[in-house]
Amino acid sequence: MRRLIAAAVLALAAVAPAAATPGQSLDDFDRWSRGVTNLHGLTADAGLDGAISYTTSFKAGITTAEFRAISDPAQTRVVRESILYAGPDDYRLDQHRETAARLLSAVYGSKVADDFRGAPVAATGSGDVPTIAYRGKLFGYEISGERVTTRALADFDGDLVCIAANTCPVGD
Repeated sequence: MRRLIAAAVLALAAVAPAAATPGQSLDDFDRWSRGVTNLHGLTADAGLDGAISYTTSFKAGITTAEFRAISDPAQTRVVRESILYAGPDDYRLDQHRETAARLLSAVYGSKVADDFRGAPVAATGSGDVPTIAYRGKLFGYEISGERVTTRALADFDGDLVCIAANTCPVGD
């Protein structure tokens, strides 16, 4: 009987998404987010362009962080997810890569955090707030100021141009 229950749990785990992936459907995102403790209280609002913006705050050490996810305007998939860290004034994640990894771990788990830790720099942008893009095996990552963003690899190469020019959409 225990083997049967263990097999059923393993089968269920294989069907359910283990982590959100930018690029996944909104239904998959909804199922995944319900299972992540730090994302309880997630709210959704439609923008003027039709894109849905999902947001929630969670405890991050002695301060808080805000998780944001943005759908495409057709509301079919998640295109970008960000974690905004409410650290001390002038605290920049580009100077604290391990803090960014810990934020990713708090939402996505250690597999994604480790992917980020091992990801090489793919592009840098300068400006008022420096931006660094990293190409992982699972996602593309962007650090800008107090924000770490995950992007589907399918979208990442096209985003490198705006990352280098510091013209990618932020604040979503």
